[in-house]
Amino acid sequence: REGTGDDVHHGSKRQKLGQASTTADADPNSNRYADFTEGLSKIFAANSNQYSEGVHLDDVLRELSREGLAFPKEEASAFLTKLERENKVMFEDDVVYSLTTA
Repeated sequence: REGTGDDVHHGSKRQKLGQASTTADADPNSNRYADFTEGLSKIFAANSNQYSEGVHLDDVLRELSREGLAFPKEEASAFLTKLERENKVMFEDDVVYSLTTA
C-alpha cells in the first residue's frame, strides 16, 4: 500500500515538471536552442555551395552574432552535439557539416 502511495506521489511530481516545461519561462534554453538551429539552417541555406565542405564553428558564431544571436562557444558546441544526435549535422574538429540540406 505504501508503495503505491509513493508511485502516485512521484507521478504527480513528474506531471508538474512536464507542465512547467511547456511554458517558455521554465526553460529559456529551449528557445535559445530553437534560435540556434534556425540561425544555423539559415546559414547553410544562404551559402549551400560555399559550405558544402562544412563551416567552422567560429564562422557560425560570427554569422549568428550578425543576426543579433550571441552564443558562447561552449553552448553552441552543446547544441551542435544535440543536433548531431538527431542526425541534422555532423560536427567534428569544430567544423559543422549540414546533413539536412545535402
